[in-house]
Amino acid sequence: MQQKNRVYKFDCADCKKWYIGETGQKMESRKYQHQNDVKNGKKTNAFFMHLQTHNTHSIRWQEVVYLENEEDWKKRKIKEALIINAMEPTQIMNLEKGMEINQCWNEFNPNIRNIVQKKEKS
Repeated sequence: MQQKNRVYKFDCADCKKWYIGETGQKMESRKYQHQNDVKNGKKTNAFFMHLQTHNTHSIRWQEVVYLENEEDWKKRKIKEALIINAMEPTQIMNLEKGMEINQCWNEFNPNIRNIVQKKEKS
């Protein structure tokens, strides 16, 4: 949880939907922010909205998966958007797709999905 400059993924323990995010902060701090938003009912928080809709579900807060390590903020935002856009909409709980990227990247979606699957297993 001391990692920073990461693109990360949290799962719902019950329906297997994912949240893909990025942070330049330590993951411990970012996780706390998400949990605080849930506790305070912040409607712009994807976790809160998912849990509000599915009130028996829970987030696997202790099982963060690091998908990418990137110190450069803009590159990290692009990597986050590429991953979000590569996933099936039914797989993710994100409320937005992140940075807008050109549709030409869609050709690489199967490759990006394979990379994500490999990182989940490791």
